[in-house]
Amino acid sequence: MYASGGRVAAGKTSHEARYSPEVTGVPERGDPPYVEPISLTDTDTYLYEAIATMEYTGQPVTRDEIKAAAGLDDATLDTALAELTQRGLLTRTTADGVPVYEPADRGWSTAPEQGQGM
Repeated sequence: MYASGGRVAAGKTSHEARYSPEVTGVPERGDPPYVEPISLTDTDTYLYEAIATMEYTGQPVTRDEIKAAAGLDDATLDTALAELTQRGLLTRTTADGVPVYEPADRGWSTAPEQGQGM
């Protein structure tokens, strides 16, 4: 069960306590932690990983660079970029008048020498 001090919060069933975003603390022995599910299509996953890999140097990636690396047609690419941005997985900004994309703040870094997120 989940709750501060390992007890179920007042007025909650064990099921509500386990899956409530209001509950804090750590799981008791054997209880798996609740993980917020994120579902991505194969295309979304492939595109996100391509962008994360290309921006490893810390530079946002242009749409043209993404298209060249991912090999997706314009409609598929634009739809996937829009959905990933809308869902908060990517950020879209403009550099030199060109849209650029990078993974949203993850709270951690892909660069081995950098412990905190960018």
